[in-house]
Amino acid sequence: MEVQAFVFSGATPFDEDVVFAADNTILFLYKPESQTFKYAIPDGVVRIMPDAFRGHEELTNIIFPDSLKHIGEDVFRGCKGLVSVLLPNGIEQIDCGAFENCANLTSITIPNSVKYIGHDTFEGCYALRGVAFKGKTYETIICQSRFGHETCDLPPEFYDTVNAGN
Repeated sequence: MEVQAFVFSGATPFDEDVVFAADNTILFLYKPESQTFKYAIPDGVVRIMPDAFRGHEELTNIIFPDSLKHIGEDVFRGCKGLVSVLLPNGIEQIDCGAFENCANLTSITIPNSVKYIGHDTFEGCYALRGVAFKGKTYETIICQSRFGHETCDLPPEFYDTVNAGN
């Protein structure tokens, strides 16, 4: 309970479905009771905190602002309604698990500005057929049994290329 009080100290609702930092540059939470299919993150937001949209299966479309620099851990985990993601130029970091278990995600384009992508960012994205980054499309999805269930992810080469700065 103390953590919640600290995390949301000074937070303000930019709109009724979302909790932002007082200066509206950090998106903390897309409220669980929010049931919209499409959400446009306001311009000026530079960071989305971990788990902010986690489990919102009804969400089919997210529009990112050009100001966005950082997507936190597990932000869109389990957002099974997402089909396609277009990230803004200028984004620099996507933490691990950010799109994990977005089972219907078929495509995503990663801008050249990205300097870091955490491992398992696309784990469980069974419909994903390709991720484009710096002119190359990584199409090989590795499926393997892990902890008693099959999971899919991009090959380690993808993560190594992004994180090496190549």
